[in-house]
Amino acid sequence: MTDKYEVRIQQVIDRYIQASYGLWNALLTVNGLILAAATMVSGDQVSYLKLLVVVLALVSIALLTYNYVAMKLTYFRIGEVVSGNPDDLTSEKKEKDISLSLARNKRVKWFENSCLGILFVQALLLVASFACAIA
Repeated sequence: MTDKYEVRIQQVIDRYIQASYGLWNALLTVNGLILAAATMVSGDQVSYLKLLVVVLALVSIALLTYNYVAMKLTYFRIGEVVSGNPDDLTSEKKEKDISLSLARNKRVKWFENSCLGILFVQALLLVASFACAIA
């Protein structure tokens, strides 16, 4: 019974990680497209709205890149612990690893939600920019 439970937990964790990576890839792609489109459309006529869209895209890309690095560092540390000598892992090191991982996880969640909010703001700014250009 315990083996099935642990297998199911691992499946859920794997799906969560895949979903996170999928979301981050989609956000990076959309921000890359927004960045490319905003710079191409601006041409000779640079507006503050388009400039703000570009800045927000760069901020979002930076936050998402941090998420990938944080996840990589977390798994790298897990690999170090698993492949290392278990006697070297003191309770202080365990506490430090846990607190560091929890802090990274909080930042990753906050950055992910921030990027979703930034995407919404970018869409509004692009619509406003195009509306101003048409008018």
